[in-house]
Amino acid sequence: MSFVDLVSADVEQVIQRFEGFHQRFSTHFATQTRNMATQARQYLTGQFICQHEDNLMAFEKWVPDTDYQSLHHFISSSPWEDNPVIDDIAQSVKTLIGSAEHGSLHIDESGIPKQGAHSVGVTRQYCGRLGNIVQVYHRLW
Repeated sequence: MSFVDLVSADVEQVIQRFEGFHQRFSTHFATQTRNMATQARQYLTGQFICQHEDNLMAFEKWVPDTDYQSLHHFISSSPWEDNPVIDDIAQSVKTLIGSAEHGSLHIDESGIPKQGAHSVGVTRQYCGRLGNIVQVYHRLW
């Protein structure tokens, strides 16, 4: 599909899938005294929209009805527990890629082989692209 073939129905489908994803996990962001599901949705939206400006100030600027203080509280001191979210995601992965016994997901790092040792971020370590230990620069995203 080319960019020209993209129609409003495609965009609507993406929005619906995002909403479904958020709804599935939104219960994890509620406590007895506060529900942070809205801030969780705003944070996820910011991650998608602000890929090159990955900070809460950019999220406040580009995500509708978002404010920095509320997002900062959500990330730094909100009382929701992250382990149930991680467990739910792990269960989803097991369901999507196979059985609990035989399913697995392998991710290789994105190191870029380098020659010099004087560049910032360059260290000797394993490079999956080459299959051995070399000088590697690691991206921070």
